[in-house]
Amino acid sequence: MNQFVIQAHCVPQQALAGSSGTLSAVQAKLATDGERPIRIVSAPTGAGKTYGFVRQIQDRRRSVLFIVPTQALAHNVKEELESIQLPVSVWDANQTARAKAAGENVWSWRLDDLRKHGASAGAGGMILATLEAFHGILQGWGVRSGVTTLSPMTILDQVDELVFDEAHLLNERAFGFLMGWAALIGHAYRMDENQAGRRTRLTLLSATHSELKETLIQEDSFAGVPPEWIEILEEQVIDRADDDAWPLDARPIHGDVAVTVHDEASDIRDRIDLIPALLNRYPGQQVMVIHDSVARLDLDERLINQVRVAAGLPHEQVHVVSGQDRHLARTAGSAGFSSGARIPDTARLIIGTSAIEVGISLKNVRALVTDSGRDAATLIQRIGRVARGKDDGEVHVVAGGRGVRGTSERHILQLRGLQGRISVTDFVRQFEKLKPFDAKRAAELGSAYFNMLRRLDRNTGNAFAALFQQIEEAHGRRPIKPRSLLNAVRKAIEAQSNHKHRDMLEEWLKQIDDNLQDIRGFSPTVMVRFRADDPESQATPYDLGFVETYLGLPDFYDGDALCYRGPRDLCMREKPEPRSVDVLTPVGRNRISEVWSTERLPKQYAELVKKDLRDKLRNGDLAKLINGFISRTGLVVLDPKVSSRSQSFCSGSMVV
Repeated sequence: MNQFVIQAHCVPQQALAGSSGTLSAVQAKLATDGERPIRIVSAPTGAGKTYGFVRQIQDRRRSVLFIVPTQALAHNVKEELESIQLPVSVWDANQTARAKAAGENVWSWRLDDLRKHGASAGAGGMILATLEAFHGILQGWGVRSGVTTLSPMTILDQVDELVFDEAHLLNERAFGFLMGWAALIGHAYRMDENQAGRRTRLTLLSATHSELKETLIQEDSFAGVPPEWIEILEEQVIDRADDDAWPLDARPIHGDVAVTVHDEASDIRDRIDLIPALLNRYPGQQVMVIHDSVARLDLDERLINQVRVAAGLPHEQVHVVSGQDRHLARTAGSAGFSSGARIPDTARLIIGTSAIEVGISLKNVRALVTDSGRDAATLIQRIGRVARGKDDGEVHVVAGGRGVRGTSERHILQLRGLQGRISVTDFVRQFEKLKPFDAKRAAELGSAYFNMLRRLDRNTGNAFAALFQQIEEAHGRRPIKPRSLLNAVRKAIEAQSNHKHRDMLEEWLKQIDDNLQDIRGFSPTVMVRFRADDPESQATPYDLGFVETYLGLPDFYDGDALCYRGPRDLCMREKPEPRSVDVLTPVGRNRISEVWSTERLPKQYAELVKKDLRDKLRNGDLAKLINGFISRTGLVVLDPKVSSRSQSFCSGSMVV
């Protein structure tokens, strides 16, 4: 066990000319026009990065399209803007469902929002969009649905600021998509630099450092974005010494946070005994527990309830934030705790998974017990949820007994070496790679993305090819390399006109294109209902991998739903079991057994493809190209004849 303290810190505030109130240095820059089309902004959790754009709307009637990672964050920001009477709309799955129920085209609704809040209306406002709702514009979904005036150029015409919040969460699959917007905005901005007219800017916001940032700005990176397009903004942070008062001209971000690393505990349940003491230490305030695993949280529900009873905490003062229960008012486990992204003011014990790291309003949390997180960025995000404002707080990190596990082991080793009092800046600098990002994989996926786009929408694809060429001629750098491995694979397959595997190869290529359109890489879902004998119980979507790994056969089926008579925690296996995944290889359908995690699956798929090609494909050059493409991109092609079904579940895999 070791302990250290992250010092209390604040950000200096300053008055902004022509506007009321004060802002931090970064907020002031975000509220005004910069000289470059792309801004990359780093500021600590709680620094109020969004507020700079609020001031743009208030003071200058600007139009902001704000991309957020979760629906919860979208609706939290919406409530804040509505409370100060700023115009705001939300693009998300709920909006899609409402449009469908009304028999209308959701892209027409989104075009109306752009016209209402866009530059042409002159009133200003913010559109909050999830990545899933927004990314279809670049792929022409709106145009193909009949809304012919909704295209990437519509965004440039109507939006002053395109913002990606929590940009460090963008993975390699989203790289081509991000480069498309960077190229569009950067090129249009520079072409218009001699005019006084409005120009769209792209801003990437993050509380933690990411290799995505390095990939964008390094001279020799694969991104190829001209460095003169990019402005780096980092918030100035002032540490408060032990006995000093808070500076009058600064806004407190966090009080002192005492961090204890528990090497002796291998699981949160080993230190769940801390909860009663923490609740007593901070009367009337909140204590939080964060699990790395959704399954572990579910299995611990009964134990947490026992601790709640022992602590004398009323049942209604416990709230759970988990992706599995986001659609339910109460968890599906035996305790039936209050659940959902909206945390009631009365909650004193908050239990969560990674779903709580972003997008959840937490202003009164004084203590945290947490697993160590998948990487340094995850853990820093969690610690940043504690002791907002002037109050001090404490964090207990369960870090023992996990063994060597890639990035998790590296950041825990670094954490164990910290002692004494440390500034938040020095704390973050201890971690060389907060969020792993494979630049070479991102580059290959980006090239494949635009190769796919040319087939999906020839006009858009050709326009991007011409745009990238113009940027290369003007700056000597190209945002996306012109030749992709996918294109080489496709041409090699087209040359095999009489090949006996031609149909299967073409089907595999089609699924690769479909795969590339999904920049998040979601796995299939199935509908599951617990306490199924209760007519009030609801079927909710579950990740298929979770179901196959942690649940046995259902008690019965109700249409597409898998039904279990008991509460969730009593239906789960104490020890997870490996699952089987049905996949499509270039030369056939196959199954990968012994799949323990999604992280391991790409390597297993690459090994299976290599074996399948060796056994069935005699063209060594084609096999080499395909193997290279799969290993470099990490793509896994699920069998569409299996993954699209959710009717039944048997023996650890879907029934075909």
